[in-house]
Amino acid sequence: IFLYGDLGVGKTFFCQQIIKSITDVNIVSSPTYNIVNTYPYKKNAEIWHCDLYRINSNDEILELGILDNFNKKILLIEWPSLLESQIDNPIIFKIDFGKTKYERNVTINLPAYIKRRFINLDIFK
Repeated sequence: IFLYGDLGVGKTFFCQQIIKSITDVNIVSSPTYNIVNTYPYKKNAEIWHCDLYRINSNDEILELGILDNFNKKILLIEWPSLLESQIDNPIIFKIDFGKTKYERNVTINLPAYIKRRFINLDIFK
């Protein structure tokens, strides 16, 4: 999942809520300084919450191991521009400030293979 939005819009908060809702983890810290925080998920998988704001090159991406064992990870990537050409068909969340300081507008862009799953659900027929 790629997350786009201005500084302070709530990308990290959004990721924290996802992680808390699908794991047994109660405390989810920001990856701003660590760059990557990992959380156990199911038997042999992990959730990787990454903040790539301070990453400047593909070499740094490789050093972090984000793309290693790709099939055993759920990736939540803030500031994903360096990965755009390396990960096909990501789910994209674009978070914008709303009219008040308490409002946010979230746009979700799903890849075609996920859209097809929704279209084929009985509730949409």
